[in-house]
Amino acid sequence: MRLHEYLGCYLASSLSLIAEGGEKKTRFMEKIEIGYWAAQEEHSPSQLLSNVMEAEKGGFESVFTSDHFMPWFDTRAHAGFAWSWLAACAAVTKRMKVGTGVTAPDRYHPALIAQAFATLDDMFPGRVVLGLGAGEAMNSTPLGIDFPTPGQREQRLKETLEIITRLWQGGFQDYPGFFYRLFNAKLYTPPKTKIPIFVAAGGKHSAELAGTYGDGVIGFSGGNDAMNLAVEAAKDHGKSEDNFGRLIEFKCSYDKDYQRALDSTRVWTSTMVKGILGSDLADPRKLQKRGESEVTDKDIESVWSIVTDVEDLIKPIELLVQEGFNVVQVHSASPDEPSFVRDFTNKALPHLRRESR
Repeated sequence: MRLHEYLGCYLASSLSLIAEGGEKKTRFMEKIEIGYWAAQEEHSPSQLLSNVMEAEKGGFESVFTSDHFMPWFDTRAHAGFAWSWLAACAAVTKRMKVGTGVTAPDRYHPALIAQAFATLDDMFPGRVVLGLGAGEAMNSTPLGIDFPTPGQREQRLKETLEIITRLWQGGFQDYPGFFYRLFNAKLYTPPKTKIPIFVAAGGKHSAELAGTYGDGVIGFSGGNDAMNLAVEAAKDHGKSEDNFGRLIEFKCSYDKDYQRALDSTRVWTSTMVKGILGSDLADPRKLQKRGESEVTDKDIESVWSIVTDVEDLIKPIELLVQEGFNVVQVHSASPDEPSFVRDFTNKALPHLRRESR
């Protein structure tokens, strides 16, 4: 699973703040982390590694990658296996934290998720992050697994969080869940460090799970309600608000030619179809067709920051920080990704770093 609905309303708010000259900094700006989003759908695994290595050289601090069996679109799409790619990514980088955005339990038993990420942390201690979410149809239906109802997805996610937490604590574990069970299960290669868990939250229940079991929340469109609920739940469970992660995927496309930058985002129109995240539609060909027929340029521009000057991305990112997000994963759909990475790290990222000091 991956995150697909950027807070479009923030783009409109950003323009308003810019017009008013609003550059208010908050305490969150002091802790902002700028990461690079590696979309498995958009590039081959080998090309993604090349992009990420350049991103780290330029100053990006982390990389999150999508975890899907099949992609959101069909034309020129890819769908690398996220877990093996993360191992390679951690091996070819030196400092970046690596994580999924996000892994869903519909095609994995939670114990396998726990084992996989514990193994990553054994090899790359302190650099691994687990992103978890409720799941989408392209991860289950093609494998002959019935796509769960919303309530079932939330229950699966809860059981997954509980099982992973138990196994990472060590020792033999039993778990009598409805969807998942453990019988004298033990991780013989446990994680070396505490692996942060970020939970994708689009509503009240998932937000409460993020705060109760997680170390951070991944925000969706629709405002800050889910993020705020997650933070309150975290505080209720004795967690520090300052240390609780609030992650957002920031979507952008950059090219000197505006139309070219806009056109490069069209592969993602399926993710903007109303209600698509909870639907049982799994075929990338049908998803792409829905996006092409139902999403307008205006819709795209309300979700994606389309720019001809990479420095124009600074203000929208600053606004997200002012809204309370402290981890911004930059997802570029630029037609020339190496040029985006070079220009963003040379022109935009240094400004954001100065602001965060």
